[in-house]
Amino acid sequence: MNAFFLRINTMFSKGNLVRNVALLVGGNVMGQGLLIIASPIITRLYSPDDFGTLTLYTTLLSLISMVVALRYDLAIPLPVEDQSAANLLALAIMIVTGVSGSVGVGIYFFADEIADLVNAPYLASYLWLLPFSLFGIGVYQTLNFWALRKQAYQEIAKTKLSQSISLISLQLLFGWLQFKPLGLLLGDVAGRMGGSGSLCALILRKDRAVLRGVSWHGIRQEARRYRRFPLISSWGTLVQSAVLQCPPLILAFYYETEVVGWFGIGERVIGLPMTMLGASISQVLLVELATLAKTDPDRLPELFGKILKIMLGIGLVVVAPLVLVAPWLFTYVFGDEWGQSGLYLQILSISIILQFAASPLRWFLEVLERQDLFMKREVVKALLMVGVTILIHVYECQAVTAIVLFSTAISMGHAYGIFLGWRAIKCARFQKNMLEEPA
Repeated sequence: MNAFFLRINTMFSKGNLVRNVALLVGGNVMGQGLLIIASPIITRLYSPDDFGTLTLYTTLLSLISMVVALRYDLAIPLPVEDQSAANLLALAIMIVTGVSGSVGVGIYFFADEIADLVNAPYLASYLWLLPFSLFGIGVYQTLNFWALRKQAYQEIAKTKLSQSISLISLQLLFGWLQFKPLGLLLGDVAGRMGGSGSLCALILRKDRAVLRGVSWHGIRQEARRYRRFPLISSWGTLVQSAVLQCPPLILAFYYETEVVGWFGIGERVIGLPMTMLGASISQVLLVELATLAKTDPDRLPELFGKILKIMLGIGLVVVAPLVLVAPWLFTYVFGDEWGQSGLYLQILSISIILQFAASPLRWFLEVLERQDLFMKREVVKALLMVGVTILIHVYECQAVTAIVLFSTAISMGHAYGIFLGWRAIKCARFQKNMLEEPA
């Protein structure tokens, strides 16, 4: 593994954007590759119903995980001074701890009600795992953004691989021991927490001095400076999370659990790797944009266009050939029960490509501090999902029709998001030119 990352390091010059992306993508490709290789075994150990339970669990987790630090973690790469970023790091960790604990208390008292709300009473027995997963995600995300600030891309890439190994190992072990669907959930918890220890050790080893400077005064100061992140961005992200998790929740409410499982395995094999690949590119882009917005903002439109073309090209190359044979491939690789997942993947292919292309472009809104446009984008997406739900309910649509409606709504939402990103850049340039014009 070390030799693999060393080879990437030597292929590109230090600080090169392509090199940094290659490092993170390399770690994700190795990790997701292991997940895909193990999937044919895992799908024979667990049933579509088991995967339906996992999908609902991860859906509820994802609803909260994106705002577990109230988005202060996202601000860590932005300050010029390391001491300001260290105060944000401490603030984010404290918020993660408080939110995870609060969720644990809520589940203790209301687990049955939460499970009934998503039409899955059996899920109540497994919700006690949720605060552990949430804490693991929050800590990892926060440490990850600090590592991004320090450009420790090789270390981040290694954590992606360790996460996949932890997840796969436990899911295989507990599947063989017939702990179903608990094995899938325990593996997911381990995967969420994996890598945090190594990132924490790295930070303590290299940045102990700046961490000693963290103070309550500094934490309060940075909390005020970046208050737009919890006050605006966190609400937009919460809406975004709800929109992204709508399909499995709606499928669970109107259809059988196996439908959710068919949808979930497609996400696991194709959707998740594409999301992780997009996230790797996004993380490097965030650091580069934070610098570029201060030093050379006129380059932002050119960079936006290039990234959009590259992401659309990668998405088409990866997804298009696969979807042509998806139903046959899923039946052959995963077993006779999983052919329907391939059909779902074919229907969702356009939305997967557009989601992949749009994922790094959202950081233009964050860096330009246009959280208002981000919120506007997510509200439009939410309204599209409400429309889909109404259609499914009124016309009592079949599951396949519901997937078609979801794909259409998701595609329209991401296309609108790309437009808003471009608009934010144009507005920023217009305002800059107005300020620079002589009186």
